[in-house]
Amino acid sequence: MSDRDLGLLWRDVRLAVLDIETVWDPGGFGGSARDETDRAIEAVRATGQPVRLAPQPRKVRWQQHATIEAAGLTSMSHGQEPDRAVEVRSGSAVAPVRTAISTQVGGEFRVASVAICDCVRGKVGAPWHTLVNPGVPVDPETGKRHKLTDAQLAVSPPFAAIADHLLRRLTPAEGELLVLAGHNVGYDVGVLRGEMRRVGKALPDLWWHGLRAC
Repeated sequence: MSDRDLGLLWRDVRLAVLDIETVWDPGGFGGSARDETDRAIEAVRATGQPVRLAPQPRKVRWQQHATIEAAGLTSMSHGQEPDRAVEVRSGSAVAPVRTAISTQVGGEFRVASVAICDCVRGKVGAPWHTLVNPGVPVDPETGKRHKLTDAQLAVSPPFAAIADHLLRRLTPAEGELLVLAGHNVGYDVGVLRGEMRRVGKALPDLWWHGLRAC
């Protein structure tokens, strides 16, 4: 491919630098459903073969999806209610640096901060950032590391209030290729997908790190 061809290729690419901060929500996802999800994650990592989980209510499936994708794998649902079930599959997402989601008993990560900055044709746009009220107290580790407090987040908008804006920022325009960049962006996308499912929405297919789907 010539330099001219490469220039034409990248002309319609938007690079979006994404960063989120999370807090730990210890409730709502434990017991046999969490144990089965963790075992399936390990099995898929070891064999590369998909594993279908037992049918679960919608809220538990959302948490299973978020856990699987944050673990660097992909997930999808099969069947109709009330027998709809999540399947764990190998994927191209990178393994997360933050391993607490697979080592703590029960719980999940919730978004507490989101920042996005676009770069189009070498021009960096204005960054967008907001704190998010996760609806749970700030865990000690997050409070110490990221200087987030309950008082700050209590007056911030809930995720439902920013979901549509995020979807607009993370949905490519007609003919545009959107590429995500950021530290451990596969983890970030997994958590965002879980938050979107919680409010009845879904992220589009996204690409990152050398045009890899997540």
